[in-house]
Amino acid sequence: MFCFFIIIPLLMDVGAGLIKRRTKFGEVIGLIYTSPSGNTVEKYLGLPYARAPVGQFRFEYPIPLHSFPAVPYNATFRRPWCLQDDMYVYRSIGNEDCLYLNIFTPHETTNNSRYPVLFWIHGGSYKSWSGNVFDVDGAIDNFVSKGIILVTINFRLGALGFMSLLNSKLPGNYGLEDQLLALKWVNKYIDDFSGDKDSITICGESSGAASANLLAFSPKSTGFFHKIIMISGAAPAPWAIAPEVTKYFTKQIIDHIRCQGEDELECLKFQPYFRMSFGGTMAPIKDASHNTADPFSEELMIQMTPVVDNYRGSDAIVPFPLWQLITMSKLQVPVLMGFSRGELPRPVFHRAKKFSYLLPLGRLNNRREVNRREAVEIIKKHYCGNSSDETCIQLERQISVQIYNDYIMNVPVCMMAKLFEKCRAPTYVYCYDLKNDRSDEPAEHLSDVAFLFNNPSLIINNVNPPDIPLPAPQIKSFIFDSFLNFIKTGDPNNNQSISSFGFWPKYKPGESSVVRIQNDIIKLEGCYENEGEFWQSLDVEYAKYSAIKFRILQEK
Repeated sequence: MFCFFIIIPLLMDVGAGLIKRRTKFGEVIGLIYTSPSGNTVEKYLGLPYARAPVGQFRFEYPIPLHSFPAVPYNATFRRPWCLQDDMYVYRSIGNEDCLYLNIFTPHETTNNSRYPVLFWIHGGSYKSWSGNVFDVDGAIDNFVSKGIILVTINFRLGALGFMSLLNSKLPGNYGLEDQLLALKWVNKYIDDFSGDKDSITICGESSGAASANLLAFSPKSTGFFHKIIMISGAAPAPWAIAPEVTKYFTKQIIDHIRCQGEDELECLKFQPYFRMSFGGTMAPIKDASHNTADPFSEELMIQMTPVVDNYRGSDAIVPFPLWQLITMSKLQVPVLMGFSRGELPRPVFHRAKKFSYLLPLGRLNNRREVNRREAVEIIKKHYCGNSSDETCIQLERQISVQIYNDYIMNVPVCMMAKLFEKCRAPTYVYCYDLKNDRSDEPAEHLSDVAFLFNNPSLIINNVNPPDIPLPAPQIKSFIFDSFLNFIKTGDPNNNQSISSFGFWPKYKPGESSVVRIQNDIIKLEGCYENEGEFWQSLDVEYAKYSAIKFRILQEK
């Protein structure tokens, strides 16, 4: 008897600029793309990882697919963003049929290479943006051409992704479950795209960082990732996980569109989206105690977030409050995390007429006005000394930015670094402090992401994005080498001396172990220890919702 072996290539050119791969999910046609810098890669755009969450499947958890809907599948163009509100023109953009991911992989002529994977979760306050945003030449030049596979994902946002009544009837966390299913898809199929499923880094920026943080501690994600990168966000932040705020806005929507009763869910499933956006989440706030950012700025408002969903039993993705998840966790994977020196841009505070409007009182409010006033005075004294309200307002540029940077972003990131260190996870922390030559403003939210992707439009707080600051050549090399080393090995150093101080140290609370990256120098400093102690004590005394997030710091 004779055995005939027919060798069918898994990778083949199928025409100018096109390439076909044979995968366990079916045949797929992608693009061969060369960036202006001359780097050639493969793009596979709009790969479906779940059934479209439309009609009867709205407000249901994602249903996995097991093959492409048609073969060969055309992955040469982007699919829609997930449905969301464009806050600048007050209209909806995107589509409910949006559960797709994009893969960018080095272009190889053989099938033997296996590359580490960067699984990117976009930010946008859980209500905006898309993984499509990162289909830019900077991603090709700075990551993929250096031997990294980049995966970007779409997941449900806003009301469609995070509505919840904190019960089994409308449980919430749909967007978080989308992220998890996409991660599982990558684990199962990335080897067909030359990826190493045993070297996956989950990475997020802003609310995407908080999502990555929650996924990292979720029992449902165990074994699906091997490293974590968190940029300008962390789960202990007051905006990151807010069940009562989410429940409040969910009720606002249900009341507005009159979906009360036993068939609330069925009613919601077939409502036009605009009734759940402009009619609910964009409506004026009736109870300021549930506003995460207080009356001065709708730009900072996050109406719906992931929630603790222990009422789902063994299906829960966040089965316990954060402090309890951390206590129970055996997570010890390497972590790289950081923040920008001036996370929130100063124009956000232009409406302030009183010092109290500059404060994050939405989280320091237990419905007792006396406590609210006390909190104002304590914060004012801490940041302004004995100066008057007028003086504080005159110093608004410095003080308001510092207050919000500390409370909303930098202190929570440092708290999370401390918690990772307590879990014995190798943790590396940086502070991004590059400045533009035309401005003395500190580096703001997502400045580091814009630098990494060489795309200033990723600084979403700027209507007219600034030029990306150009550091000294050795600093530029340090930034890129550190990220690439970490994605590949879990260590930013890779056995090479960095700058004048030697190796990037692991984070140690109370020590100068945070790498501060400036235009022409790198320093080591602490991680907001004094500010952390101040806000922790204030939260424990006055906060309604967020004290539980810092309880672990006292108990361990």
